[in-house]
Amino acid sequence: ADGGHTGAMFNLGNLHRQRGDVADAELWWRSAADAGHADAMANLGILLYERGDVAHAERWWQRAAEIGDTGAMFNLGLMFYGRGGFADAERWYLRAADAGHTDAMTNLGNLLHERGDVAAAERWWQRAAEAGEAGP
Repeated sequence: ADGGHTGAMFNLGNLHRQRGDVADAELWWRSAADAGHADAMANLGILLYERGDVAHAERWWQRAAEIGDTGAMFNLGLMFYGRGGFADAERWYLRAADAGHTDAMTNLGNLLHERGDVAAAERWWQRAAEAGEAGP
């Protein structure tokens, strides 16, 4: 992993996280993320968010989302929704949903339903139901 293989760095980060060694998980994920590994960016964002470092979590999720990570898009949607930023939440849920993330489809349906757009909510819930339950 020291040679720069981002997949190995990412896997080492996952292994350390599973063992409860958050510091080493962060080091490996950060190395992989700095080298452009989208899943490492997304995981680093989760770790930072759990730590309360929302600003840095958002930055990593933004970077991962820019290169197509649907989990990061979904997490941005969750974060904005939790802040009351419903327009931003909708935008991120929509991007993730359009890319096939079923949890984003469901949450987008929920958001639209809360807004009173029952027909649009039903369409997204239908897509999620037809696609399956778990996000990619």
